[in-house]
Amino acid sequence: MQFIAFTFNHEKYIIEHLESIKFQVERFASEPCSILVVDDCSRDKTVKKAKTWIAKNSDLFQNAEVVSSHRNEGLTRNFIKAISLVKEDRFKILAGDDLYAMNNVFDAVGRFDLFETPTIPFTESQGVEYSAKKGLEFCYRYGVKPISLERIKTNLSRGYFFSAPGVFLSRRIVKDDGLQKYISQYRNIEDLPMWHYLFNVQCNQIAIGRSVVPYVMYRVGSGISTSFKHEDASQFRIEEEKIRSIACPNSGQKTKWERRIKKAAYLPAYMMDIGKTGVCKNEYENQWASAARYLAHIQACASSFQE
Repeated sequence: MQFIAFTFNHEKYIIEHLESIKFQVERFASEPCSILVVDDCSRDKTVKKAKTWIAKNSDLFQNAEVVSSHRNEGLTRNFIKAISLVKEDRFKILAGDDLYAMNNVFDAVGRFDLFETPTIPFTESQGVEYSAKKGLEFCYRYGVKPISLERIKTNLSRGYFFSAPGVFLSRRIVKDDGLQKYISQYRNIEDLPMWHYLFNVQCNQIAIGRSVVPYVMYRVGSGISTSFKHEDASQFRIEEEKIRSIACPNSGQKTKWERRIKKAAYLPAYMMDIGKTGVCKNEYENQWASAARYLAHIQACASSFQE
């Protein structure tokens, strides 16, 4: 399997990201693994730290490399560069500030053209947070609600789309020249243009799967989409509005109260642990509790790493 990290000024997070890969390889790998860090001309110590970590852990990987641009080209072109460097059928591209979770990621790769899994959000200040509201949303999307191509298209048109860190794509999908050309229209957003291209522009069939098991932990507040302090945040908002006007013509079609009423249909079963919804609630609680312990472990590993 090929682990690919795309980075920009991830000095504070890159060691945690790499330690989460180490956890996966040491705990679960039954195949040769390689690691590649694709950096978009970071101005901090991201590249230096990544190279130092890889040098100390090279015995874990068949191949290990850091590739850095000579000038900053933006998130999308760095993502396209990462795509161009995919050499294996089994791979995952993930931002260098996110983490692989505690579950066996090798179970998720290579199964479908697009395999959607939940992400576990966390913040620097509060870590992994549990809430009944998040649990209900988790069950509604991943454990109860059936998946279909038409439902996906409808959701996209209304502005609800996949959480990119939790999506596993096939090599056939990412190597589509049309996809790379389409998303290259944007500098700082790649996920929504990619979903629009896959489901509304190109015509090839896509094998789609979904799992209730989280394989990725998403860091909130550091990336371009969740941090208003990010230097490219304003440009990101402009590009986001542009692609939303194209891909999400029915955005906001349902009122807030309509959405609440629909989710409320599952609330009694969720709170009372009834049937499939109750099983999903238990899964959510167990996964989030495990994630909190796992995050502490990864942070401790990163803190003890000596440059």
